[in-house]
Amino acid sequence: MNIVVKSVKVLKTGTNDYGKWTFVKVTTDDEEYTTFLGENSEPITPGSTLNISDLNEDEKGKSFKKYEIISPGEPVEKPSKQVSEPAPQEIGMWWKELGEMLRAKDIDVTKPAGKLMRTAYYAQMMSVLDIKIENKEG
Repeated sequence: MNIVVKSVKVLKTGTNDYGKWTFVKVTTDDEEYTTFLGENSEPITPGSTLNISDLNEDEKGKSFKKYEIISPGEPVEKPSKQVSEPAPQEIGMWWKELGEMLRAKDIDVTKPAGKLMRTAYYAQMMSVLDIKIENKEG
């Protein structure tokens, strides 16, 4: 039986004696199927045409054990997430809030993370205020 894949969703992954496996839901225009993909299985992508065999139907739905890719779909590319730089006022507000939290003792400066935040805050304030510390030893 041939089906055209509309979408594929990973439901669960795991490992057994045979290696890594993936349990997926394959959706067509009018049906949903589940199947296990082994570590070396050909990936099922949207737009693929599959010839499925060993079709099983029970109270949980339809599943198949074997498939052959007749025509591959388009490779799935994850969209690149465009991360924009925060506006200068957002950065300033972050430093202001950090300073308020340090002064209110909401951050435990006896712990390593607190010490790091306090040090970063003071370094930033010294940079912004153009304060220079000169070491006059000896």
